[in-house]
Amino acid sequence: MTIAEVLPEPLPLVLDEAPDESLSSWLNRHAEFYGVSPSALNLRAGINTPSFARIDYWPTAGEACSIASAMRRTPEMILSMTHQPYHGRLATMIARGKPVLACPECQTIHRRDKRATVLLKSWSHGWRITCPVCSSRLQEITEGKIYPPANAFDHVWDEARNGEEMLASIDQLPTDRAAFAVALLHLLLLPRSRTRNDVQRQIWRGRVLDVVIPGFDDVDRHAPFTVHTATPLVAPLPIRVALLAGLWRTQNNPDLYDRIESACSGRESIRFDAAKIKLLADAHPAFSHLQQIRDSSPFWSRYFLQRKRKTAPVSRFRAT
Repeated sequence: MTIAEVLPEPLPLVLDEAPDESLSSWLNRHAEFYGVSPSALNLRAGINTPSFARIDYWPTAGEACSIASAMRRTPEMILSMTHQPYHGRLATMIARGKPVLACPECQTIHRRDKRATVLLKSWSHGWRITCPVCSSRLQEITEGKIYPPANAFDHVWDEARNGEEMLASIDQLPTDRAAFAVALLHLLLLPRSRTRNDVQRQIWRGRVLDVVIPGFDDVDRHAPFTVHTATPLVAPLPIRVALLAGLWRTQNNPDLYDRIESACSGRESIRFDAAKIKLLADAHPAFSHLQQIRDSSPFWSRYFLQRKRKTAPVSRFRAT
């Protein structure tokens, strides 16, 4: 039996995909067009899954070929409609489930074109604050409603846009710098040590990001951001703007990195160093010397459940 005999027959009519449309959105529109359930369309396309929920995140090569055959596209075009191209460094910045943002400008165009159910990939990307299709400012979706973007950090908007663009083109960065950028996003959200000023500000649990973006903790105090294990870097829009701006500032000012390290002492310093070592040493060989710091640390087994090995001490890592 040849491959051509295994692949499904093409659908009689295939709808055009919208720019940046997710694969699940495109398939769902076909199910609505043909008046069938998602599971029925999946069987017709030769994939064995009851819904479209998983297909945006973990499509196999075989599924891509089957869908491509049924939908009159190439496997490469099918994979480009999923989040797979970002699964390397930016996996922790891709929201699971329904999109968390939306572009009102694109939605207006979709309604005009009679495809109001279109969902874009970028609406699930935690590094996006603007639409890659029309460049409009994205808005947050809360309980199914779209609210205007919060303006708490509008004063750092331009820096946040620079941070967004840096992450959007992260594959073009040197691999060691790309690893450090993603690690830095995690580090900026870690707790810092309390200061006397925190008492006056009524800050009980400040974050490192407040050192880079002064006033961040005052906003976070009123609506605390909860870090989720699976997608720790998918933040609400106001937090995201500050985080991207903080990334850009720290990447371009090495002195800021020294300041955020100094803002952590005691338990917070241990947590900061442990997270830094794990994120960087596991990300790229350029930081392999950090494994020696990690393995010689008395806190390693406590934080990462690894057996300690006796190694020579190495000087602490400093970003340059």
